[in-house]
Amino acid sequence: MSEDRTALWAVASAIAFPIVGDRARADDLTKRSLTWLNDQPGAESAPIPWLASHVVAEAVVDPPVAGRTHDARRAHLAASLRAEPVAARVAFALHVLCGYDLETTATLCQRLVGDIELLLAPLAPAATGVGELAEPKPPTVRATASREATAASESHEQRRRWFRPRGGTVATILLLTLSVVAVIYPGGARPSFADPPAHTSCGAGGGPGTAITQLVGPTHRPVRLFIPSGSAVGRAVMLLIGDDGASPEQTVATTGLESAAATEGFVLATLDGSSGSWNAGDARGADDQAYAEAAIDRAGTKGCANTSQLSIVGFGTGAHMAAALACDAVIHPHQLVMIRGTYIASRCVPTQPISVLIDVDQSDTVLPVAGGWGTTAVPTVGYTPSSLADTFDGWSRVEGCGTTSTGEAEPSGVVVSARAGCAAGAQVVARVTSGRGHKWPSEAIGATVRFVSGR
Repeated sequence: MSEDRTALWAVASAIAFPIVGDRARADDLTKRSLTWLNDQPGAESAPIPWLASHVVAEAVVDPPVAGRTHDARRAHLAASLRAEPVAARVAFALHVLCGYDLETTATLCQRLVGDIELLLAPLAPAATGVGELAEPKPPTVRATASREATAASESHEQRRRWFRPRGGTVATILLLTLSVVAVIYPGGARPSFADPPAHTSCGAGGGPGTAITQLVGPTHRPVRLFIPSGSAVGRAVMLLIGDDGASPEQTVATTGLESAAATEGFVLATLDGSSGSWNAGDARGADDQAYAEAAIDRAGTKGCANTSQLSIVGFGTGAHMAAALACDAVIHPHQLVMIRGTYIASRCVPTQPISVLIDVDQSDTVLPVAGGWGTTAVPTVGYTPSSLADTFDGWSRVEGCGTTSTGEAEPSGVVVSARAGCAAGAQVVARVTSGRGHKWPSEAIGATVRFVSGR
């Protein structure tokens, strides 16, 4: 057995024993897993992730040996791992059982630390006290015939520190191994390991760009970042907020704004609304605001973006939240776009001029143009949506616009109204359609991009 194969034995054993709780069974599982590994073409140069996925899959099939120490905890660990996708199991095996730190685990997986944290989050209860599941005495590591039968006296902790990744090929094989694994979360599929890896330089390496999911803010909520390809520094940032109950993936699919981000070269940060209602009222708690701030900051650091070039786009109740954020003196957007949702907070004190685009439909029964909650809406406690007229007039006053409106009808049937004479070149524009209901309009992508870019 070569030194690398001895290392593989130690790694497999470190994964197997905490789950099965028996040295003989752990040795048998390790031996069978190494035999299996020999039959896997493509795993020869970097077998660690292949081995980890197989050992965990085999170890969780049978219950731990009854009567052993911590057998109930081992059974809970096995059940927890069975409930998670392969990607999460591999992350857990590398980080928790083999002892790699988060940065090393992320490097192996060619992902950001936040992505690994997402994978590990559902397994956090199972990780508690895992160190107590290690065998009380260090096992003997088998040696080759040429080296005789010399035993290694390393403890479990020593074995965890002993093996370290041996180069970029490890990460490459891991990427291939997990490329078919979709990491599933409530509300939609998060980007999987098959996504193009984030590069140390700015932007994605190839294709239209890279979508990654990060945990941000005081309560570690997910935000989906789309980073366009290329190496440009100082890109603009667009914060996208969907309707109540919508995951970032659902909001992205609804709006189509990631394709616009790829074409136009801005970083898109999409918030997660799947956990409940946006708290856009005057008495809103700090969590949604802190979450948005953290998402913008992460877009700046991970996307090489200039967060002072910020626009906020909201759909439905997400438009209410977008308007509430724009009214605060903490987040400083240059543009605010409200699609199928109209709102201005009773106290609106932005610290810089904001151009405002409002897009509504006369037949919307969820958030009607007359304001309030529609007949098919689920009202959010704490505020009442403004009418189109009050929103248009209110933002015009805030932006120092005149009282005269100009209007025109586009060939598509959209009626466009605008206020003139706003301060510092700001605009307040309303787009009104009829018969389309509470849906993201097809022309909203182009209208939003043109408005935000000033075209």
